[in-house]
Amino acid sequence: MIKIDKYASAFTTIILEEISLIPSKLAESYSVSIEDCFIIMREFLLFELHLCDKIAFGFLGDELRRQIMVRVITQIAVRVDESREVMIDNMLDRISLNNFADYLKRLQETPTAEGLIDDFNRVQMEYSKYKLTKETKCECVAGMLEYEFGKKLASLLGHENEASYIEWIAIWAKGLFFKLLVKSAKIKDY
Repeated sequence: MIKIDKYASAFTTIILEEISLIPSKLAESYSVSIEDCFIIMREFLLFELHLCDKIAFGFLGDELRRQIMVRVITQIAVRVDESREVMIDNMLDRISLNNFADYLKRLQETPTAEGLIDDFNRVQMEYSKYKLTKETKCECVAGMLEYEFGKKLASLLGHENEASYIEWIAIWAKGLFFKLLVKSAKIKDY
C-alpha cells in the first residue's frame, strides 16, 4: 500500500508541476492565446496520465497499475475541480471582454472530475496504438507516441503542417516521460 501511495503521489506531483508550466512555455516559444492554453492543458494532462499508466504497468504489472492510476486520476480530478475558480480569478485581468465568452467555453472544456475517467479511457485507446522511442533523443518519427502527440496538439492549434511545432511538442513530451521514469525508478528501488 505504501508503494502505491508513493507512486500515486509522485505521478500527481509531476503532472501538476508540468501542467502549471504550460502557459509560460508556450508564451516563450509560440504565440498562443490564453484561451488556446486550455486545449493544450487538457490534452497534455491526458497524455501525462497515459505516460504514468505505461510506466506503472512496466514497473508493477497490471493490478498495481490499476490501483495507482485510480488514485492519480482521483487526486488530479479533485485538483482540476478546485482550480477552476482560481483559474478564472487569475486570468480575468489578462482577457479582454470580447474573448471572455470563449475563455469560459474553453474552461468548461477542461476535464471535470466526472469526465476525467472517460477522457482518460479515450486517450488510452488512441495512444495505445503507438510506442515510445527507446532513445533519449526524440527523432520525431511518424507512428511514435511523442510524435503523434505533437502532431495532435499542433493540429488542434492550427499548426498541423509545421514540423518545428510538432517537434517542439514531441521533445517536450519525451522529456516529461524521462522525468516520470526517473522518479518511478527511484521509488521502485526504495
